[in-house]
Order: sequence, then structure tokens, then C-alpha cells
Amino acid sequence: MKIGLALSGGAARGMAHVGVLKVLLQHRIPIHAVAGTSAGAIVGASFAAGMTIDEIVQMTAKLRWSQFGRIAFSRFGILSTEPMRKYLQQNLPVKDFSEMPLPFACVATDLDTGDAVIMKERGDVATAVCASCSLPGIYVPIKMGGRYLVDGGIAEIVPTETVRSLGADFVIAVDVNAEGIKFWGAPQTILGVFFQSVMLLMRTVAKHQLNSADIIIRPKVGHLRWDQVGRSREFIEAGETAALEAIDDIKRLIENAKI
Repeated sequence: MKIGLALSGGAARGMAHVGVLKVLLQHRIPIHAVAGTSAGAIVGASFAAGMTIDEIVQMTAKLRWSQFGRIAFSRFGILSTEPMRKYLQQNLPVKDFSEMPLPFACVATDLDTGDAVIMKERGDVATAVCASCSLPGIYVPIKMGGRYLVDGGIAEIVPTETVRSLGADFVIAVDVNAEGIKFWGAPQTILGVFFQSVMLLMRTVAKHQLNSADIIIRPKVGHLRWDQVGRSREFIEAGETAALEAIDDIKRLIENAKI
């Protein structure tokens, strides 16, 4: 039986995925395939490329927003993902999907059709991950194969079906958006209403995708903002806590599935 990880998008909250991975490895839960969307694609690519948890922790601890983009002077977006691409190329041990020690896929969205675009097997990993992270209106879309690609969270924010396409029989999904926006409180402004509405849409989309998971881990990071990359330790600890709470259920379900 093959076990797959589906790592959700969630900007800085995606660092909670590192804590989840740490606990799964400590408890000898084998991971045979990984799929990630947006921030989940960054962590998923790092793990699938063979980086240790300590190496991923060190990489995320060094992350700053200046490494995610630069002013693009484009009518299609405010920022270019070129700094992110270069950072990933410098830090990932492999460059192409075909070199990945572990099957890996990341999800972007076709800007024209709205379809999920699954990138796996071959192609530049750093560029694919950047496409998965290209939040529309903020980042300039990535052009690949004649298509303009934007953030995968629009089409598949928790890539459960994608990791099954890699051969996973048992799927562990990690949803870092499950708690919503606790730091905001009740919306008091137009901006508050907008962000709350976006959050509700994301969670509605996620519900359908989570139905395909065998178990769901929900790190409690609703009190932390998506832009707080400097609080990586808190995100990682939240992921560890959530995984530890679920570990007995994971072991039991895996054993039952083998039977």
C-alpha cells in the first residue's frame, strides 16, 4: 500500500507542513508520494527532492518576502516570481521532476479555462512551483506550454486527487486553512468582508477535495497571518502538534487498510 501526502496552499501557513512531516517521519510513517499546492508545493518539492527535515527547517527559517518576488512593471501583475525561482534552484537538490527521488506533483491553474494543471514527471521544478504560487493580481502569471498559469489554490487547494494520480492508495491531507481567519475577528471594513469571503470560498472548495482524503490533519494556525514568514517556528510547532494529535488514528487506519 502506498501512502501519499496532499499539502494545501496557505502562504506562510504552509510552513506548518514541515512540522507535520517531522512527526510522520519520527513515527516511521512511510511516504511514497507527495503533491502540493502553492506553499504546499514548496515544502512538498523540498521533501520529495530528498532534503532532510532539518534542511527544510533551515531553508524556511531564511525565507523573507524579498525572496518571493520583485516589482514586475507588468500589466498582468505587481510582482515577478523570478527571485523565488532562483531561490528554489539554489536550494533544491534536483532541478527536474524526472530526478525526484520521490514521486512529486504540484498544481497550478490555467488562467483561461480554470482547469487544474498537474505538473509532474518532467520539467523544471522551480518554475512549476512558482506557477503553483502565482497568486493572480499579485504575481505575473507563468507562461508554460502556451498557457498562462496562476495559483493552484484556485483549482485544487488541497491536492488529494493529484496525489492519488501518483499512485497513492492512502492519502493524508494537511489543510492549513481549516481555522480560517481568527486574527481578523468579525469583519468591520470592506477589506475585512473581502478577505473573509475569499476564506469562505477557499474552505468551500477544500471540503470537496478533503472528501478524497483518508485522514485530515488541521494545524491550528488561524491566529497567524499568511504573510508572517518570520514566525516559522510557530507554524512548524503547530504542524507538529496537529500531527501528534492525529498520529494514533493514522497508524490505526493504515493497519486497517492493509488488512
